[in-house]
Amino acid sequence: MNRFCSNILLFRIVLGFTIFLPFIACGGDLDSELNIEQNEESLSFFKETYNQSRSAFKETYERISAEYPNATLDSFPIPGSDSDLTVDYIFFASFKKNDKTLVLTSGIHGAEAGTGAAVQQHFINKIYPKYINKENTSVLIVHSLNPYGFRNFRRVTENNVDLNRNFGKTKELFNTKNEGYPKIASLLNPNTTADTSDIGNRFFLFKAIYNIATKGMGPLKQAALQGQYEFPEGIYFGGQDFEPLRKPLDSLFIDKVGNSKKVLLVDLHTGYGERGKLHFFPSDPKNERVKKLTESIFSGYQIDWASNDDFYTVTGELSTHICDLFPKLEDCVPMVFEYGTLNSQTTMGAIESIHRTILENQGHWNGYADEEQKEIIKAKYREMFFPSSGKWRTKVIQDSEQIWSDILPRF
Repeated sequence: MNRFCSNILLFRIVLGFTIFLPFIACGGDLDSELNIEQNEESLSFFKETYNQSRSAFKETYERISAEYPNATLDSFPIPGSDSDLTVDYIFFASFKKNDKTLVLTSGIHGAEAGTGAAVQQHFINKIYPKYINKENTSVLIVHSLNPYGFRNFRRVTENNVDLNRNFGKTKELFNTKNEGYPKIASLLNPNTTADTSDIGNRFFLFKAIYNIATKGMGPLKQAALQGQYEFPEGIYFGGQDFEPLRKPLDSLFIDKVGNSKKVLLVDLHTGYGERGKLHFFPSDPKNERVKKLTESIFSGYQIDWASNDDFYTVTGELSTHICDLFPKLEDCVPMVFEYGTLNSQTTMGAIESIHRTILENQGHWNGYADEEQKEIIKAKYREMFFPSSGKWRTKVIQDSEQIWSDILPRF
């Protein structure tokens, strides 16, 4: 395509967005398509803070431990400037033989932990008693893998590391080059104070549209979300060494999962995708056997494989790493449960999502224009990962109940 045609295309795209932006922006209620009434029992599983969630997790164990003497509660600390950060876990050992193990993790992205912990609470209270074959199936539930992020409502660790870009077989991971990221680094990581009213943010939509028109949505999404290891203050930074979580977490998995014949790992996330819909994102399977097993367990559900043309791949993700810990284990199925919040599968939703991410990171490193801007930016960021809507939260629990009832008999 020559430059003239390219400019005409860009003009048409910008004009189209300009015309329809008011209608899109004023669309209002994100829950308008959710045909559901909020349920108080479902809402009771959600806790607003790290302290509340951790306490509820421990209290739940105390309440169920008499009924399930096979359950144990333990924790390990995460070193850092805050000495009161722990990763807590409950292990339900199988009664007789350990043929299968289900692993359920939450909060590798701290800002997403509130929903993940609610799904775990629902699982312990409603799913484990009803759907788990306790004779031959163990269950490991790990609460808030990133307690710093949960407490401070950031996706990342104290070192600004995205933990789901920080796992790999060797430290060669940190030599990974994200070729596209430096080309848009100035867009993703502005060096001014965060202010939604400044001219750069007022026209962020058009800057994003220009980049989409000239570079394509796919390459942009890949560059931004894959993970990067060169910009320590940038978004989606995967680190330059393994985070302190890795060693105790690996030991935990090896101890509790290592002797199992079949493993299903479910890592709980929020943010990406259609609001009020549960999406399923597995790693690309290591072989055809695992792919067929995944498709069998999740039969009837849409599976968005990382290699699909309209998706993106990431480096250093947890779910792949856990299965890599057990090279002799043939049947290890990793799956991300992603509860959509902002319709980010659409162009407008994707732009809004990345903008909120940029502003939060910008404010963390460069400060905010004023307290009002800080409140606005943090509130929008929180809603992106932990919506306050009772209807949305009820839908999360409803969808979780449905998927567990469908897949656990097949596992």
